[in-house]
Amino acid sequence: MDNADLEKLKVAPGRLVPKFHAKVTEYTVTVASNVEEIKLTTLTSDGGASCMIKGDATSKTVKLVEGTTANIEVVVTAEDGQTTKTYSISIKRLSSSDACLSVLEVSAGKLQPSFSPSVLTYYCDLPSNLTTLSLRTKTEDPGMKTSLVGGAPLSSITLSPGLTVIEVSVTSPSGATNTVYTINAIRLQCPYVINLIEPSPKYTCTVCASILHCPCNVNGSDAPYCQKCLLELSRINKANPLTGSALGEGWLVINKSLDAELAGQKATCLTPCGKAEGLVGEIASLVAQQKKGEESSDSCADCGKKVPTGLLDVHKGLSCSSKISETLSKVEVNISGWQKRYINVSLPNDFEILLKKATELESQYQTALAQSSSADILELLSSIASCYATAINVKPKSTKGHIGLGLVMEELFYTEDLYGHKAVTAEDDSESDAERTSKEEEFLAICELHGVGASASLALQLKAVEAEYISLKEAGQTHRSEHVQSLYQWKSKKALQASKGSYSVDSESPLFRAKVKFEHAVSVDPTDHISCYHLGRLSLLLGETETAIKCLKAASSIKPTHTETILCLGLALSSSSASNAKVLLSHGLTSYLQQRENEATGVTNDSQAFLHGSNFWRPSNTLIGESLLTLANLGGQGFLSSSSCLVLASQLFSATPGLQKGSTIKQLLWIMLRGRAALLEKSLKEKSSQASTLCQQLSALISHCQLAPNEQLRELQMKVFENGVVLQPSNTMALCHLGNGQLQQFEATSANDWLKLAEKTFRAALACEGKDANSKDPPSQITEQNWWKKRTTPAQPAATGGGGGGGGAAAASKGGVQQSKSSTGTKATPAATKPQAVKPGASKPVPAPAKGRQPVKPAGAPVAGRGRGTAPSAAKTTGPGAPAGRGKTVATLGDLKSGQKQPQKATAPTASAGASKQPTDKPTSSEAKPTETVAENQPSKPAILNEVTYIPRLGLARSLAKQDCPKEECVSLYEEVIKMAGHIHDAYIELGDLLSKAEPIKAVDVYNKFPFSDPPSFDDAYLHGEIVRILMKGTLYDDPRLASSMIAMGRALGIGVLDRHVSTLEAKFKTAMLKQVYAGVHGKSVDDPDLQAFFKFKCWT
Repeated sequence: MDNADLEKLKVAPGRLVPKFHAKVTEYTVTVASNVEEIKLTTLTSDGGASCMIKGDATSKTVKLVEGTTANIEVVVTAEDGQTTKTYSISIKRLSSSDACLSVLEVSAGKLQPSFSPSVLTYYCDLPSNLTTLSLRTKTEDPGMKTSLVGGAPLSSITLSPGLTVIEVSVTSPSGATNTVYTINAIRLQCPYVINLIEPSPKYTCTVCASILHCPCNVNGSDAPYCQKCLLELSRINKANPLTGSALGEGWLVINKSLDAELAGQKATCLTPCGKAEGLVGEIASLVAQQKKGEESSDSCADCGKKVPTGLLDVHKGLSCSSKISETLSKVEVNISGWQKRYINVSLPNDFEILLKKATELESQYQTALAQSSSADILELLSSIASCYATAINVKPKSTKGHIGLGLVMEELFYTEDLYGHKAVTAEDDSESDAERTSKEEEFLAICELHGVGASASLALQLKAVEAEYISLKEAGQTHRSEHVQSLYQWKSKKALQASKGSYSVDSESPLFRAKVKFEHAVSVDPTDHISCYHLGRLSLLLGETETAIKCLKAASSIKPTHTETILCLGLALSSSSASNAKVLLSHGLTSYLQQRENEATGVTNDSQAFLHGSNFWRPSNTLIGESLLTLANLGGQGFLSSSSCLVLASQLFSATPGLQKGSTIKQLLWIMLRGRAALLEKSLKEKSSQASTLCQQLSALISHCQLAPNEQLRELQMKVFENGVVLQPSNTMALCHLGNGQLQQFEATSANDWLKLAEKTFRAALACEGKDANSKDPPSQITEQNWWKKRTTPAQPAATGGGGGGGGAAAASKGGVQQSKSSTGTKATPAATKPQAVKPGASKPVPAPAKGRQPVKPAGAPVAGRGRGTAPSAAKTTGPGAPAGRGKTVATLGDLKSGQKQPQKATAPTASAGASKQPTDKPTSSEAKPTETVAENQPSKPAILNEVTYIPRLGLARSLAKQDCPKEECVSLYEEVIKMAGHIHDAYIELGDLLSKAEPIKAVDVYNKFPFSDPPSFDDAYLHGEIVRILMKGTLYDDPRLASSMIAMGRALGIGVLDRHVSTLEAKFKTAMLKQVYAGVHGKSVDDPDLQAFFKFKCWT
């Protein structure tokens, strides 16, 4: 009686979308441009029901108008006459000028986003071994013509080694319209190192030093990059990695022609299965076709366990259970307070059900990780932790619950460190941004009183604050001294947290809790190899090498074939047993590359690892990078040569795109720099003609990566910069790099010798301007320096190692992972108790401060964030009114003339590369220069003249500003910089700071010359703030610059920053100016009715 459903609904011609179902009431139909009418067929489910056509038609034959849409409603009335249901049909008759696809499918991979006729651009990741692709297309109108731009058939599209841009053209029946659908098909990169038969710099990535994958370059620059490397660098710093110039619109240029050219080059590739040789475009396919043998094993006669082939001797000597007498220490297994908070009594009291539910939630978490909000992701992790904590409560003697909860705690760390999903704690809320900024400014002001700038090392700053505390206490100002002491403690605590980085292991940290649960798992069952492995792995990650070795030996003795344990054990033993480490690392890294090959060729893995701690072979695992550097330092093994390991290590930085700027990405950057440094040292030993290119690239990368400097990084960069000057002693940019490195050494040590060296180096750079950049005649200011004299002494041995910061690849062998972790700020002592250089990954100021702000540094010095308080740094832009150098070095190489090529490279010297830790600068009568090796049959290169830029002038000005000498030359240099590069904020800031003490009005004149942007930037606001501060302090209330600067400050930072100045001006009855300021900040006229009401309230009328 009340059934108002349709049993059948059809249209002819055409088809309903979606397919008809009685419960679905809305449909669409698209017909060709030549279809003039369409017929509807309906049948009710109940014979007593009736239906009626409404809308743009009243009969079952619907007339259609070309290019329009007809909306039809089929109203079904049930037999009772009361119940109705309406089926809506939207019928579109295409126009003869329409051109679109209804279906677009690829034979491999998956289109992103999913196909829609209105979306014209798609991306598709393809297996690395795929060489051809086919498309399936369909149109709603048979009169539309479909073809591939370029004329190739849709059924067989030849793929480039990296990016293939496929354009499908659709032409309308009338021929008036043409629509192009674009598919950016990207073949995944072959995981093994591909070597060209005829190597060329134009086919080598500037960042990772591997053969190019999806070649691209920065607009206006010829330097080649892998696309993912360049995109990752641009996320860290929005500037050209080599020149430092800001990235403008359309900065990324995809080099399709170079990709096609590269595809035809002959190359070889070494794999565990042998050597593949062929064209670059086919070599990944040849590698995939190699016959893969099953992993073989041998039986240990002593313990009877299976051991991977080739590791039997190592197993017997290290981890054979018949010979291991040492047992792992046990801890008391108790339930701590944080674990109790995760126990959920409402969950089932069944251990297996709880584990199954946790696994299901882990799968949901992995899916949500890239899509959901932080709150949803953290809630999922909390639910997973509740399942495991409750399971432990149900069955405390099972290791599965303890391991699962430990992995979840570790995942909390990775969720924040890699993706930025952080749970807000009470401690985080206890201090506002304004309070932190206020304390930071007061701390820096006290440092300034004692002659210590904002860019000085933390140890010197703490000493300055301590001196202020002592002086106040001796003067009897107890209250003030206690406040200064609280500032000291606050800064010390912040420094300790920063120095530890995200790998802090205090009792509240996720990694500490993870380690506790792994210890509990080992205590519950010391014979469980997974428990021993996870405890050993995490201990190795935290730099606890002795504990790691014990646990990993135990895990290996229980299950010798566990490849993750094999690799970790090899890395842990690298400093104590090099021969064993080499064998273990080679085996483990072979497994890693085979896993990567499976991913690249689309081979699915049966065992799913949803959490980062259980997915050891992910590229973001820093232990992989450390293992590659260590094996390279040990000389490589088999197909994993030293060079291959270094290239693979350098690739890890860009292997996982989109990571947050946490501890992990900083460690991957540090690994990349060490790998590149080791490759540079290798090229110097081999006297390669590409040494100059490698040196230039590495110098620029050090500047670009924004790792805060520590002793190891400073040592590395000094070696690189000195190499650059030795290779090209008359190259202005190489000299500027060296000068900035010497300034960094002064900032870290306060040794005036470094300052004198920096001054000489910048004067040498100025002297070389306009001269041949390839000249081998070093300036006299360089030959006087002690490090140069050491490099020219014949008795000096050739440079070895991988470049400072742990000796390049050697870093991992000196103290294992613990050594490398210290370089990224993961293990450090409190700066308050033991002053020391801040480590990469921690916060560290940079040279030449300007009233609590860190200035733009010359290109070549490592980067540190700059800005007021703890505000995050922003990218540098060029042009009038744009901020300069926020969070990066002066990197102003980008201000060279557009299209200016870098100087040609010189060949490598035979002298060693070493940094002078204690500079001495006593001139001698003889000025020798390093011996050089000139490549035979090398064609003469045209002279390339050094550009005249502001970079050496700014560096020299900073060097002079820090010395006790007349400031006339310094002021003159700053003025030159402003004339040459008027957009550099820091030139104005530093010159104004130089003048403000003696002639504050002249400082205002300098600040006011800056070409401010509209709306004002944060850097602009700082200059305006200095103008306001000086004029207010001098009671120059009628200066017209005061009102305009207050307006700009309020627009950039908010009206609240002017409260103190407003109160002062109110007391001086400057109501007319106050009205002008308020109106300007809000972008309104003084006569605006709303503002007039406010002015009356403030009694300003």
